[in-house]
Amino acid sequence: MTVPDCARICYAACRVASIAAGKKIPIWGRARAEEKVWMRHRVNCVFQHHDIPLSGRHDTWCEIMGSEGWKLGDLDYAKKTHPHLANFEKLPDDERFKCQLVNDVALACFVSE
Repeated sequence: MTVPDCARICYAACRVASIAAGKKIPIWGRARAEEKVWMRHRVNCVFQHHDIPLSGRHDTWCEIMGSEGWKLGDLDYAKKTHPHLANFEKLPDDERFKCQLVNDVALACFVSE
């Protein structure tokens, strides 16, 4: 399965988890371009680094985001700040759950190849 195809599936899974938590998240077709890129980065981290722990893959995602100019802060697309560019253990429980969810779904996509 390709990274873009797996990213759509992972996004859908995260969307369901977010809706269950009371958050409104658009469908993939209406998601911001940045959200799609972030999900592709997350899936790519799993595909390329499936042998390292989840926290290490999160660190890799943070490094990729940092290389694109993103910094830790409240979510602001114009300023390129994102609240999840923090140590994995410092993320809120619901965000760590979504990281695990993306990891598990992406691993299933990777293994199915």
